[in-house]
Amino acid sequence: MIYAELRYDETESDDYCMFDKYCPEMKETYWRLSDGEPYGDDYPKNAFVEMSEKFRGIELTDFIHNTRGVLLVSRKVKESIEKLQKAPTEYLPVAIKNHKKRIASADYFFINPLGTVDCLNLKKSKIEWHKKKDVVSIEKAVIDPKKLKDAPALFRVKEWPSKYVVDDRLIDVWLSMKPRPTNCIPEELDQG
Repeated sequence: MIYAELRYDETESDDYCMFDKYCPEMKETYWRLSDGEPYGDDYPKNAFVEMSEKFRGIELTDFIHNTRGVLLVSRKVKESIEKLQKAPTEYLPVAIKNHKKRIASADYFFINPLGTVDCLNLKKSKIEWHKKKDVVSIEKAVIDPKKLKDAPALFRVKEWPSKYVVDDRLIDVWLSMKPRPTNCIPEELDQG
């Protein structure tokens, strides 16, 4: 099986919108989306994010780039994940406001795979550690296929929860879509 990290398409980044600001109701709790913690009933009913003022792009894509380490996707991508994802995952509706603070779309979702998966070969991966326990960065992730016998279609890396990994089942679904999802390039991970 092939595993790939989800990466944003940098080639069109000037045109694509990006968000970096949550609605006020999420100010104290948004971290759950990047850590894989359940939001549950605390999730605001009319949640929204705002397009970044630093980046002037306005084009809505299927994967919305952000500085928060969260997975924000269009309805068609959300539905494709739902069909294959068997692990506990939250699908949280969110609107996107444009630079004028008007709703550009209310048809997006945060995908929050709960928890993480122990999937890395720590000896072969290049990881920068802080005090031998906290990960500062992962320069090169090498997947250990023996650890992924029962892995879900989409999951988070234990050592770096804001990194999302998908398997080839999900990639095949996205490649077969017409049009294909925009602003995402699955980058195959080494195995060993």
